[in-house]
Amino acid sequence: VVSRYVYDFGHVVKGTSRHKRFRMQNVGAHQVIFSWDKSVLAAHGFSVSPDVMPKLPGAPEYESTDVTLTLNTALDVVANGIIDVTVPLLIKGGPRALVTLRANVTTPELDVSAEVLDFASVQVGHIKAMHVQLRNDKSVPCEWSVVKPPKKKERGVVDTTADPFIFTPSRGTLQPGERKNVKVQFTPLASSPKGVVQKTSIQVKHNKQLTVLTCQGTGHTLAVRCDPAALDLGAVLPGVPDTTAAAAATRSAPAVQERIMWLVNDSAVDVEVYCPDFDKQFLVDEEMLRNAEGLHAAAAEGARLLLPPRVPGEGMWPHLVEADDRRRQAEDAATAAA
Repeated sequence: VVSRYVYDFGHVVKGTSRHKRFRMQNVGAHQVIFSWDKSVLAAHGFSVSPDVMPKLPGAPEYESTDVTLTLNTALDVVANGIIDVTVPLLIKGGPRALVTLRANVTTPELDVSAEVLDFASVQVGHIKAMHVQLRNDKSVPCEWSVVKPPKKKERGVVDTTADPFIFTPSRGTLQPGERKNVKVQFTPLASSPKGVVQKTSIQVKHNKQLTVLTCQGTGHTLAVRCDPAALDLGAVLPGVPDTTAAAAATRSAPAVQERIMWLVNDSAVDVEVYCPDFDKQFLVDEEMLRNAEGLHAAAAEGARLLLPPRVPGEGMWPHLVEADDRRRQAEDAATAAA
């Protein structure tokens, strides 16, 4: 054995190829003819290029040639784990050289902190967010993406209903030892006493096994009803004096029929009710929301603002009130300057 060489391919993802390029030069005085033991190379998933090695003259030209060794881990002969093989480099008429090839073949995998996300009961019109952590404990990068279940078809028509579960981000790459928190938002689209269950797959590139994350939750609406549902006030003639004691003294008011109607809250939480036709504060709040910062920027996505829920009786969000005050002051200043 005239010499020994080691080429380390490092960590290689199962199913991919990696190349090592180097230059071989004849530093002797005579011409050299050499070849690789291709049977040993092929038995471990390696190949060499060029297929036939050229003759290398010695002094004074000291010719050289570029050689590429390729490891193809997609071949059946290559299994996960450490590859450590020594390949003879045969030199015609001279001692041989030994080349050791090393690699660590690994299938990328993803560990998920939870297999089930239970959002419990969420009010329709609200959004609840939970987080799941993705972790890469392998020695190779892990490229992942969320694969949503296909939309259901009814009578040949694809369901275009918005997805109740949204993942942010929905794809990415984790380096060895890296972790990533993924936010999952549940938006109930309607009241669903039976709940919504969706199995979402997380696919890892070069790994046929899918990681399944089950998301479930129920939606509920606020239930307010009138009791009775309809009021019959009977016939009332305009101009007929009222028969109540208060109106009897003046004899100037028309007849009035009174009935009592109850507003009943059948929800599990407190509710706040108002009448848009008579509530002046409603109009003020609507104007404030219409000019809220960030609303116009989200117009392409449905002009939606994500704000923390308010308890019944609570006023407008303080930061929106402050922003609206600044807007009004700026408008007043612009008007005065004009």
